[in-house]
Amino acid sequence: MNIRLAMLASSAIVLVSASAVLAQEATAEKKDDAVEKVVVTAQKRSQQLKDVPLPVQSISKEQLENSGAANVADLVTQIPGASIVSKSTPGFETVQIRGISSGTTGDGLVGYYVDETPFGIPNLQLSPPARLLDVSRVEVIRGPSGTLYGQGSMGGTIKVITAAPDSTEMYGTLRGEVSVTEGGGTNYYTDAVVNLPIVKDELAVRFAGSVENLSGFAELPLTGESDVNEFRSGNARVSVGWTPNDNLSVTGMYWHIDNTQDFS
Repeated sequence: MNIRLAMLASSAIVLVSASAVLAQEATAEKKDDAVEKVVVTAQKRSQQLKDVPLPVQSISKEQLENSGAANVADLVTQIPGASIVSKSTPGFETVQIRGISSGTTGDGLVGYYVDETPFGIPNLQLSPPARLLDVSRVEVIRGPSGTLYGQGSMGGTIKVITAAPDSTEMYGTLRGEVSVTEGGGTNYYTDAVVNLPIVKDELAVRFAGSVENLSGFAELPLTGESDVNEFRSGNARVSVGWTPNDNLSVTGMYWHIDNTQDFS
């Protein structure tokens, strides 16, 4: 009798242990499914963020929209160790990351990329002078990254990844805002995005554009002019995406930016 009871007790312990192991594995699988996989291209190939041996920060589209970040100057506030050294007008900002800055003249020490295309002009501190419109995410490499991104990335690199054309469905978005500057006038902006599939699952066209006006507030006492630093901006972007098979994807983009500020 004692032997039979001991065997039954041992079987019960084994069953309980097996159930506990299965429960732990199921919980681990649920956790893996719940954790969002963040994919970045900081090393010129798609990788999960956790596998990249660099101080990389990924800022999602949702984070940009929730924070109200409209341009590079707004974006900098979300990057640890980064700040604006100087700014004369939108697009003419000198950004430093981790204290590495060249001042307001000479080549910049923070590189800018729109998708995989470098954006910059030699001997000029110039950042992309357009609204962060229809952006999939922004990747930031904090610290020297010249080996991967060349000249101008001694302090770090900011990559703006635009939303790719979607060949599965047609959709669009429209948003705007109106505000008033104290001592100035009315500010407004309008953003619009339209995605059009041409050949389902193969070819699509995407249009994105915006118009922005920032009221001036500065005055020139000698001439009597007011609101002389008013800023007007317009930009339009057209992207064409072609995916003939699972191993090939081709994207072409045309982006026109027109900014005007009469004074400064």
